[in-house]
Amino acid sequence: MSLKTFTEVLNGDHELAIRLAFIDFKSFYTGSLSRTDLVNEFSVSEITATRILSEYKKVRPKNITYSNKEKKFLLEKSFVPLIDIHAEDALSMLATGFDKNKLLRGRKIIRYERIGLHQPLLNRDSIATITRSIYNKKNIKCRYYSAANADKSERVLSPLVIMFDGRNWIFRAHHENSNTLIKFKNFNFSRVIDVTETECDIDREHSLEYDELWNKFLPLELEINASLNETLKNEVRRDFSIPDEENKVLLTERAAFIWIILNQWAVSYCDNNITSAKFILKNADMLKNQGAI
Repeated sequence: MSLKTFTEVLNGDHELAIRLAFIDFKSFYTGSLSRTDLVNEFSVSEITATRILSEYKKVRPKNITYSNKEKKFLLEKSFVPLIDIHAEDALSMLATGFDKNKLLRGRKIIRYERIGLHQPLLNRDSIATITRSIYNKKNIKCRYYSAANADKSERVLSPLVIMFDGRNWIFRAHHENSNTLIKFKNFNFSRVIDVTETECDIDREHSLEYDELWNKFLPLELEINASLNETLKNEVRRDFSIPDEENKVLLTERAAFIWIILNQWAVSYCDNNITSAKFILKNADMLKNQGAI
């Protein structure tokens, strides 16, 4: 017997389809689901939540199994998704909350198109493995394509948090077998080659609580590149909301984010790329001493 599709459920009962999609999403990307999750998400009673779960079991009988020990439903290896959620949408919902509008076509209030922005290809299964590990505080093993070197050997990571820099989805993790003194690093989801879950809990000293760069907030002193002509300087002022005639920007950020900002904002530091830079970093020595660059 063929499994029902999300569209078939949607055509029969719109409200039920959305609720089943939530079960599908929550189970796959966190590895577990409880009746309380449904009660909180849809403001229903526990009896209604039980009925919704029964309906989900009808359309996907081998996706989740109830654990008496943990008092919740756990993801099964035989999982077959009810709805194919785009990887970027899934990450966005994990960060901001379940959004039914991301599941349905034609729900835009006004027309919207993305222009010329190439999104790195994200593998749904790899992302789900990592987000489940973050949610359940478990280590992972993965191979990763690093831009800094060609080393693709297996890494043991403790993934901790997901981030979005405006273009790339990133996760921060403790790299247990790193060959450098820096153990807490940012990893791009699109560069993960393969990843497997482990049953090893993340050690407390590998958590964000012990990540110095994550917990340290530092100032960035930026100045518009003096070599730019006045037209280009004014463009930079408009793009970054800098008042007319002013040339400096002072902001405070997590030390773990500073390298990302310097690259995104085209900031020259340590005399690199001065001619093409929009800004010059004025407190580079201090940031170097703090380990931020």
